[in-house]
Amino acid sequence: MKKFWSILFLLLINCAVSTAQSYHFKSLDIDTGSNLITKATFNPKTKETIVTSHTFYWHKLDSFNRNKISTYFIRLDSNSNIVFNKKIEFPHENFELLGNIKLSQGNYFSYGRYYNTKEQALGLNEVSGCMILYSNTGDTLSKKIFSYGNSYSSIYTARELNDSSIVLISFLSNDSNTFTALRVIKLDTALNTLWDSVYYYSLTSNRSDPRISSFVDAIEETSDGGLIIGSSIRTRTSAIDYHGFYFKINSQGQKQWERKFEFAQDSETEVNKIIKLKDGNFLLVGFYNDFWTDPNHIDFIFLIKINPNGNILWTKFVKAYKYHFVYDALEKPNGDLLLSGTFAKGLNGFDYRAGIICVNSNGMIKWHRQYTIPSNTLISELLFSEIRDTEISNDGTIMSTGFIRVIQPSFPYNNGGNQDLIFLYTDSIGCVDPRNCTFTTVEEEQVMPLYFQVYPNPCRRKINFITNINSASSAYIKIYNNLGQLLFEKEILNFEEEVDVSTLPKGMYILELESKEFRNTQKLLIE
Repeated sequence: MKKFWSILFLLLINCAVSTAQSYHFKSLDIDTGSNLITKATFNPKTKETIVTSHTFYWHKLDSFNRNKISTYFIRLDSNSNIVFNKKIEFPHENFELLGNIKLSQGNYFSYGRYYNTKEQALGLNEVSGCMILYSNTGDTLSKKIFSYGNSYSSIYTARELNDSSIVLISFLSNDSNTFTALRVIKLDTALNTLWDSVYYYSLTSNRSDPRISSFVDAIEETSDGGLIIGSSIRTRTSAIDYHGFYFKINSQGQKQWERKFEFAQDSETEVNKIIKLKDGNFLLVGFYNDFWTDPNHIDFIFLIKINPNGNILWTKFVKAYKYHFVYDALEKPNGDLLLSGTFAKGLNGFDYRAGIICVNSNGMIKWHRQYTIPSNTLISELLFSEIRDTEISNDGTIMSTGFIRVIQPSFPYNNGGNQDLIFLYTDSIGCVDPRNCTFTTVEEEQVMPLYFQVYPNPCRRKINFITNINSASSAYIKIYNNLGQLLFEKEILNFEEEVDVSTLPKGMYILELESKEFRNTQKLLIE
């Protein structure tokens, strides 16, 4: 019996040590230079990670900026130790892989951009999308380039669908920025192109500027085999006015509907993730800021729930820090949401750190954490880190990847020339060391200015009005004509209300939301 208890004790100790080892945060310098990782592939059972990373080598030559890029296929074990690392070859070295997915057949599919001419690695012209198919051991099985004339055509995200076909999303542009669009390519299981379509935002008379942000995953499959895709669009009248944008295409690539939304004019609203929820609806996740127009730099994360027809069911706002850039989001088995990216408390311009925010299904914050991730090669007080991809293992471990870099304001490039990969594994509540971890709640009550959304706009008889007002606030909606005369006023008592405007004649109006502390306006067109 004594021997039995001794063995049991040793097993418990080993189990505890194993558990402790599975939670960690590490930085890896794959190659000298600026290492970048975006979307990874996690094994939820073994907690292994497959990543494709590319490394920039910056230098100046004859006053022209040139760069050389090396790309690697890397497998890491559950403790983020490298199992193997293979360098990937293309006709020349100037190509970047921005992410990878594991296919149902067991192979890996990576995507990114390929610079058609070795000497033009920093230009926009003649940049094509590219893909590589790998075996489980990192051997290259096939390669393919997707060009679009002389346009910039980088592939930013990919998804395997239920029928095992693959869709790629590319952002099209050119050096003069007179041509911009989203491109969607669908491949069969043999990687042959089924269809290749280009999309614009068509609800304005002038050509808008749709874009999909780098390294996001704003795409989700619908039950009928279609796709809902999120993005942002810039109006030609303002270089800093980005609206949220999402649309649906059917299984043949034909657009079925499109929607746009904004919270204020001359601001940036960006959809970075779409999640298909357990109830069959969808959640748009992104961030809003007005860095360029408001000295107070208003910023928050938004959650917008839509039905399969694209109609908004509700909108929630999340604010845990002063600044938020959310790059990934996922729904936990219990319905909570994990929002990961980089966040700053606003102490200075260089305090962005990798972080995770957990909210419940109603958008209320349950916990949030920032992580000071050590670097093996970077020594600086100004370290910028961010999470680009997050997944949950079968045992509840939160697995995240991203990068960390030195902030060098004097350096002419954002990457700063030095950047390492990071791998962060925490328990189910974001703790690296569960024995020494306390919940991080909102440190102080953040007073958010009033924001609102109106749809449909243009409208005919009624509008739906959504705002972030809380029950303790008092706010009023007002409608003015173009002479500034007040035509309509109503106190807002609920988060979402319907307003009857059928008594107002057709024309353009100013819609105003006003409280004691804030005032916000936008245009309303009644047809």
